[in-house]
Amino acid sequence: MLKSLVIVNVCASGAHFLHNAVFLASYPGPHWISNAWMVIASWFVVVGVLVVGYLWHRKGHLRRATVAFSFYCLSCFLVFGHYLYGAPSHFDALTNVLIFGEGLAGAALLIYFLGWASRRPPGAAV
Repeated sequence: MLKSLVIVNVCASGAHFLHNAVFLASYPGPHWISNAWMVIASWFVVVGVLVVGYLWHRKGHLRRATVAFSFYCLSCFLVFGHYLYGAPSHFDALTNVLIFGEGLAGAALLIYFLGWASRRPPGAAV
């Protein structure tokens, strides 16, 4: 299940970041995000953290994985920051779907991971 959620998150964030980079001028946002390459580079950083977290989880480095997944999920919720610069009505339907899709994918990963963490036996290493 975790692998599937990681794949869904890579796809959801990839679609949103790519759309954001291609249509950067139509995304209201902070003036310092003015270059499509900046958007693409930030996607590689964010998704890199997700992939490293997944690999740490597979290798049993659960504390490190928890930190990486937490950082990634937080970044997914920051996607709603687009709405600080424009109401949902300022975006077209596809843009809203991509924003909410990435946020919901991150929420699903967070819910799964928190549920997994709560099912570990008492005293188990994090």
